[in-house]
Amino acid sequence: MTCTKCGIDLPYDSRFCFSCGQTLGVVSVGGGAAAALAPYPTPAPIQAPEPHVNHAIRSGLGILLLVVLFGAAWYAQAHSSNSLPKVDGAQVTQPE
Repeated sequence: MTCTKCGIDLPYDSRFCFSCGQTLGVVSVGGGAAAALAPYPTPAPIQAPEPHVNHAIRSGLGILLLVVLFGAAWYAQAHSSNSLPKVDGAQVTQPE
């Protein structure tokens, strides 16, 4: 693309001349003073990512793991060897 005012070579997508500042583009023939420029495309709106199913599965497995661990700790505590031995109804006599 060439500037119509100063004649310098410019990139094809230039909107202004780097040398003289001339506005580039198609000139309006309807008597207006502004040049008709191609507008920039509007960007697509940014959408929030949808939650993944994997998060729900991981959360469920984490909760299940915690329940199993607490259950195992409770079972181990309830059946530990530190409890007193049980007598099966027989009389315990003390030596004299």
